[in-house]
Amino acid sequence: MDQAESSPSPGQPEPGQPARQGQPAPRPDRHAEREVPALRLEHPVLAGYDGSASSRNALAYAAGLSRRLGRPLLIGTSRKWTIGAVLGGAPAGERLFGTAATVALSVAGGADIVRVHDVAAMKQVVLVADSVSRGWPSGDG
Repeated sequence: MDQAESSPSPGQPEPGQPARQGQPAPRPDRHAEREVPALRLEHPVLAGYDGSASSRNALAYAAGLSRRLGRPLLIGTSRKWTIGAVLGGAPAGERLFGTAATVALSVAGGADIVRVHDVAAMKQVVLVADSVSRGWPSGDG
């Protein structure tokens, strides 16, 4: 075997060696503890929202289209100007609860993926909205 075949790619550590400083460590599988259905992410149906009637119609169409095509629906409403307008001109940093409302409604309406800025807070919103709209988990609590 010649050296070109046995050497790691430039910038990569030798096999069995830890990553060098400044290189990202391998990411653990975030879904290892639970089964997550595989989504066909190569071509999701994307939907934006600007508050207009035509935008509302486009969201409804996108939701139906994603179901017919068997593709995930991705919706991004996080901190949008329309949320600020509804909230009386609230700046982007003060639209957390408005974003939470649109994320919850998106999940209840069939969104499979939501694009958000405030990930930790919106994770709770998504978990609860998904449980309410698709059936509460069974348990004692």
